Amino acid sequence: MRCPVFKLAIIVGIAGVGKSTVLKKRIASSKSSLKVVDTHFQIHTPFGYLP
Repeated sequence: MRCPVFKLAIIVGIAGVGKSTVLKKRIASSKSSLKVVDTHFQIHTPFGYLP
């Protein structure tokens, strides 16, 4: 019983690490794109007023 559970935990852990790194990259890219959008369309969109 322990071996499959242990293997599953390792797979889930690796998948979790991969997802977190992908999410961090996506968040960073979305933040940079939001900054660009914020600087260019500050008047046109309400997002410009958000910190």
